[in-house]
Amino acid sequence: MKKMFTIVTIFTLSFILSLVINVNRVMAENYPFEGMIIADALGVHNAPNILSNSQISELAFGTKVKVLGVQGSVYKIDYYGSDGYVAKSQVINVDANTSKGDGYNEYCESLKGLGFPESYCPYLFYIHTKHPAWSFRPENTGVSLVEAAEKEKWLSALQTVNPNYYLNGSPLEADYYYVNADVVKMFLDAKNGLFENIIFQFLDLESSKDFINDTAVSSVATGNLANYKNEFIVAANTYAYNVLHLLARSKQEGASNAKYRAVTGTYTTELNDDPTVNTVSTYEGKSLDGYYNFYNIGAYPVPSMNLGAIGRGLAYAAGFIGGTSYGRPWTSPEKAILGGAEFLKEQYVSKGQNTLYYEKFNVGPNNGYSKYSHQYMTNIYAPIQEAKSIYSAYSKAGLLNSGFVFLIPVYTDSGSNGGSTASDRSYNNYLKNIKVNGRDISDFDRETLEYHYNVYTTDTEVELTAEAEENGATVEGVGKLTFVNDRINAVIVVTAPSGTKRSISIELIRKDGEERNLEAPEIKVNDVVNNLGIKMTGDCFYGLSLGTGVGDIINLVNSRGAQVEVKDASGNVKNNGPLSTGDTVIIKGTKESKNFSIGIRGEINGDNKVNIVDLLLVQKHILSKGDLGGNKFLAGDTNYDGKINIVDLLLIQKHILGKGNL
Repeated sequence: MKKMFTIVTIFTLSFILSLVINVNRVMAENYPFEGMIIADALGVHNAPNILSNSQISELAFGTKVKVLGVQGSVYKIDYYGSDGYVAKSQVINVDANTSKGDGYNEYCESLKGLGFPESYCPYLFYIHTKHPAWSFRPENTGVSLVEAAEKEKWLSALQTVNPNYYLNGSPLEADYYYVNADVVKMFLDAKNGLFENIIFQFLDLESSKDFINDTAVSSVATGNLANYKNEFIVAANTYAYNVLHLLARSKQEGASNAKYRAVTGTYTTELNDDPTVNTVSTYEGKSLDGYYNFYNIGAYPVPSMNLGAIGRGLAYAAGFIGGTSYGRPWTSPEKAILGGAEFLKEQYVSKGQNTLYYEKFNVGPNNGYSKYSHQYMTNIYAPIQEAKSIYSAYSKAGLLNSGFVFLIPVYTDSGSNGGSTASDRSYNNYLKNIKVNGRDISDFDRETLEYHYNVYTTDTEVELTAEAEENGATVEGVGKLTFVNDRINAVIVVTAPSGTKRSISIELIRKDGEERNLEAPEIKVNDVVNNLGIKMTGDCFYGLSLGTGVGDIINLVNSRGAQVEVKDASGNVKNNGPLSTGDTVIIKGTKESKNFSIGIRGEINGDNKVNIVDLLLVQKHILSKGDLGGNKFLAGDTNYDGKINIVDLLLIQKHILGKGNL
């Protein structure tokens, strides 16, 4: 589920955080030491006075740096061989916050006995020496960090102005961008979260419900939320989980601001008073005034309806979308706080997504939904920000020595020492062109990873060249190449300055005749689609799992030599994100082009979720009160038997209840 971002400039956010967050330091620091960035995207400046000197770079959470010295509230750092200055409070001393003191070996053995890799021991032992009442439980994800980062990169956005981090050049919203897998990996890697003030992203939200007092509640319930402290407490008690989670989530979503349109009840007035907002003020002609959504549940933009994220969230709050579950319509703040708490408990906390981390990254072993699906927010930093709020609340309330339980993810490649880090150098590993004997190959596309060409020549060798888009990138696998049995199979490897690689295969087939332009073998659309390994009937691809990415099908078609374009139901081009029922895939061969509609298994109405709406559509079809046709029929036929009946209804119901996955 995508959240509505509160837009704050990165510099302002970093500066405010530098004033309010207290990072514990237990001894005088010795320089240099290893540090780690704990802000979302921290500005690096060219002089110690960071308020008045230019920002020269920006480093994401998890980046490892060498801290060279300190001047007041500013650190001088070395990052990837360059010097700069950053807010001291946003860099944690890794050396000082890991330990191998007395009792380390015994404690490490006990952690390993639980299932933790040894690489977690220095972090957890240090925290254990400060908070012996805390307990840590490993949760085996069953996947590698590399795999998870690849799956999450189109699901994770960061507010950043560092183009080296971008997955593509188009912002998701304002200055939020999808970020590349190496950056995502830093946020995913649990070792980067095993420090006292950010470990609360792994806090068990159910077992911690009783560790609370008024000071803790009041420290998070600031601004507008202070008016509703009792309502949040009642909601948490009703559904038996941590009230600070509810408050921190609501605060993260913007509800502490009394003028935030999702909590004013006067959406239309506020919207029409803002000339910069170009969205409709109603949902299908129905007023959105008088409704409240303190957690931004269901809040994401619907471009086809010209409906903004807040408007869509209020349509959900009104019951215009998804019916009257969770006490909807939410016609008062009290109803929104209580109903939203029920939603969060039922849909997330009770489904194995019972930490802030798992609500963002659905990778846990007990998740009730498919991995990488059913994720509450796109903002990759949100769990850490909420964790800091909760830690600060417990610290102010004198509750840090409570018996907290932390559920810490372990990946199959978590055994390496130290947390993951990414480079501040460019990740651009694309080619600008490929040439054979000085001639550009036809149909070159930077996203294509495989090419096949006929070469008409009597020579036994050809000259293969390629030029990278990024000046600092290196290109290997080119030069004079010799035909073997009239074939050359070459692999061009492009290495970005950050070290990330891209491989492009090219097959050259020598043909008799005088030298002339390269000729690509004819690509027939039917040959391509018959080799994709995707279920197909007529002009529809179906049986695709929820969360299948646009990039997945683009890469699959490109690898068969064809070109491809994906459009949504409104005809807008989609270059990233998940595929939806109703999308169209346009596959272009050498001489033809064909359109194929998409049917995602169980996801019938094109909203990228399998929920009660889809269940009702199947039910209406079975009762002859509605007729599903085309790709919607194929999406509803979840067992692929050519009909929609009670079996399909039960399969979707089990998925929604977390008792099975489609």
